[in-house]
Amino acid sequence: MSKLDQIQNELKSINQAKFQKLCDLYLYRVLDAKEIESKGSVVGKEKTRTGTPDTILTLQNDKKVFVEATTQSSGLLAKFSKDLDKCFEIKKTGIPLAKIEKIILACNTNLLSEEDKKTLRKQGKKKSCKVEFLELETLSFELLQKFQPLAKEFLDIDLDTGQILKPIDFIENYQRNKFATKIDNKFLFRENEKKKILKELKKQDLIILSGKAGVGKTKLALQCSNEFVKSNPNYRHFFITNKNNQDINENLKAYFGADGEYLIVVDDANHLQLSLILQLLNEQTATRKIKFVLTVRDYALNQVRDKSKNYSFYEIELQKFSDEEITKILEEGFGIRNGDFIDRIKRISKGNARLAVMAAMVVEEKKTLQSIDDASDLYDIYFDSINEDLKELGNKDLLKIAGIISFFRVLDKTNSEFFEKVAQQFGLTGDELWTGLEKLNDLEVVDLGSIPSPIKG
Repeated sequence: MSKLDQIQNELKSINQAKFQKLCDLYLYRVLDAKEIESKGSVVGKEKTRTGTPDTILTLQNDKKVFVEATTQSSGLLAKFSKDLDKCFEIKKTGIPLAKIEKIILACNTNLLSEEDKKTLRKQGKKKSCKVEFLELETLSFELLQKFQPLAKEFLDIDLDTGQILKPIDFIENYQRNKFATKIDNKFLFRENEKKKILKELKKQDLIILSGKAGVGKTKLALQCSNEFVKSNPNYRHFFITNKNNQDINENLKAYFGADGEYLIVVDDANHLQLSLILQLLNEQTATRKIKFVLTVRDYALNQVRDKSKNYSFYEIELQKFSDEEITKILEEGFGIRNGDFIDRIKRISKGNARLAVMAAMVVEEKKTLQSIDDASDLYDIYFDSINEDLKELGNKDLLKIAGIISFFRVLDKTNSEFFEKVAQQFGLTGDELWTGLEKLNDLEVVDLGSIPSPIKG
């Protein structure tokens, strides 16, 4: 059975509550809506409730899109006709007809005939309202080609490795990791760098964005790609991120094999099959255009440069934040205006925004200067707070290795005798210690630094 058949079979058997939420998330993404109100779904539960319409989406132009979704398999014309009548009642919706961009009628079948659709469109036209349809065939193809994470979440069908994500899914996935700081918050500073990247994206197909951990590479890549796509709406926007080093070849074909224009952010590019990914640049045609923004930490920059050497690229390195910028992050992001707190955090973070945010989170919770006496204390609190998260990773040695880094602060792998002794004292081999450190580096808990220089927590 093909994957498309699997999707269609699961859609046919999906319950009403799950189908509504699937349609909500799909349409929220495909319409690039800025707000969503699910009147027909119960928040946090797989249940429906009475509401007209089932969902209201607010577009970027502030117009509304109404959605009526059903898993009903008979009498669809009568069902949708009744739904439309309700949508036109301002007393029920609270929204004037002039504010409605269109009404989407969604069902998990292909049972509406062309004559039925024509009838429903006419019903909408009488109220000067456009009526569109989302049916089994269209939704199943969209889930297969563009929205694989939704197929996994709602239909439990694995279509890919989960490494290629739409921006909204990337942000959610990124921030689900409690080792990471938020990237959907207000964009501050880096205006000059942003202007340079946006200018070069018009000319170049490959941008390399490098810098140390915590300087905001991912945040800047997100901001630049969002603004580029907003100015160039023909481009479709994706992120590629590492996930257990899985083979990405088939996913690249599924996502980027068709004609179109694509802007792809490759986050932590050195952890991925970069040569394979960049091969897409050789496969461009007059009807298929690809642009990349790569982020990479400074220690792996030469590795990424080497894999990009056959392509023309623009490179930009991010420097650490200034004390003034760290101060503004603390003031605007956390409301911290106490000079003593700010000075202490600046001293600890030394221009690393991630460490500054970690300290600010501790301040929010503890409310005392003693809670952030120095970087060592901060990391102790940080590692203690992620104890359970490390356990959930399924590797009992990771917490032990995090503790080693917290205690020693610096480990020099080039001093092999000392490195091996440290590992042995904690019941590990040198290889096990190094593998664990690489995993914590991937999670951005520690910074391996410039190999073979010391490993820093």
